[in-house]
Amino acid sequence: MPRFPCATALLLSVVCTQAVCSETPARRAAPLMPLAAESLLLDIATAGDRLVAAGERGHVLYSDDAGHQWRQAMVPTTQMLTAVHFVNASLGWSVGHDGLILTSDDGGATWRIQRDGLAVQHQQNIEQREAALRRLRSLQAQLDAAAPDTPPTTLESAIEDARMDLEDAELALDEPVFTAPLLDVWFDDENRGWAVGAFGTLVATSDGGQHWSDHSDRLDNPDEFHLNAIIGDGRGRVFIAGEGGVMFRSDDAGATWESIEPFYEGSWFGLVYEPVSETLLVFGLRGN
Repeated sequence: MPRFPCATALLLSVVCTQAVCSETPARRAAPLMPLAAESLLLDIATAGDRLVAAGERGHVLYSDDAGHQWRQAMVPTTQMLTAVHFVNASLGWSVGHDGLILTSDDGGATWRIQRDGLAVQHQQNIEQREAALRRLRSLQAQLDAAAPDTPPTTLESAIEDARMDLEDAELALDEPVFTAPLLDVWFDDENRGWAVGAFGTLVATSDGGQHWSDHSDRLDNPDEFHLNAIIGDGRGRVFIAGEGGVMFRSDDAGATWESIEPFYEGSWFGLVYEPVSETLLVFGLRGN
């Protein structure tokens, strides 16, 4: 008989029954609204001579006459969009809640989903469950194979921890999927770009957004402060600013990052880089 029957029972329940897993919700396109231009808009960018703004309910608006008249873009989501950025008159990206990244190749008139953060998180939850199950199986096998007179205390403690990890992973799959919102996006060129967000999220791409990688662990941000803004100088230097006065700098196009010594305890909300004077402006709470 197994020496740790509770773990064996849990293993059998996972193997022999199909867990009820949460599904990522279906996306609904933002409807064309006559008052969309009066909705909350959180960011604006230039796409050549065109202005493109993004905001609540998946609204993206664009103007070809310096903002006198606005038209609503075709957008495949109703989620809040928090930032928009273009590298030329045609190609741009927008980010928002649910870890969404959208892209446009026609100057912001139409958009498509490039990264669905909920789908990414759901896959990560599945992989965490599988990893926890493998660990529990391995530990149970070690305990079953141990000599009868071997003190089981250490293995049983590890099995209990692994069982709790598996239960947490199962719970994550049973509950609605959640992922951090993205709050800003910046591209160095048509291929290399970054997006930052809540809880220290940093994702990066080197192929125009076809693939995004999580680079959050490259930052020294143990408290997972929200990252609110990102910008670069177009020559390999990239800057991040966020909650609690945190700032980061990369001199090698995001390969490595260093913390900038905090000089303000409040949160930073935005960055502006002026290339002629090589001046970086950062702004945040209380008019700082």
